[in-house]
Amino acid sequence: MALEPLFSTLVFDLDGTLSDPSVGIARCLNHALGTHGFPIVPEVLLAAEIGPPLDEIFGRLVPADAVDAIPALVATYRERYASVGFSENEVYPEIPAALEGLAAVARLGVCTSKLAAYSVRILELFGIREHFSFVDGGDIGVKKSQQLAGLLDRGEIDSDAVM
Repeated sequence: MALEPLFSTLVFDLDGTLSDPSVGIARCLNHALGTHGFPIVPEVLLAAEIGPPLDEIFGRLVPADAVDAIPALVATYRERYASVGFSENEVYPEIPAALEGLAAVARLGVCTSKLAAYSVRILELFGIREHFSFVDGGDIGVKKSQQLAGLLDRGEIDSDAVM
């Protein structure tokens, strides 16, 4: 007798789950900070900033009276990230084999606060894009809960999906 799966879809975050983005993100953050006249932050300290949307990260890295600079910081970050930062990710060694096995028994997707176009490029770089039925990316001001609600509303996932 075959057991029914406990979930319909398994959803992964990208950064810190499938790949280590710390080098690329730190270099892009510092590039943006330096370009706009803010102090550079040691890369090891920037690792703790990975995860939230860029506007929140820059909001913690610049003085409170410089919040008007955040849109320009984000734009400068994204310029570097689009050209080289995305390729400074490293897939965790066990991930390709794990995805191969999981894709054989479940539907897989990605839900990340990174822009979807960047996420797809990273997954393609590592040769793992084909394992995912969808790749959902976020943007400034979009929370993970909103992304997941959108996936549910669009029928990409159902209430049995697990992240």
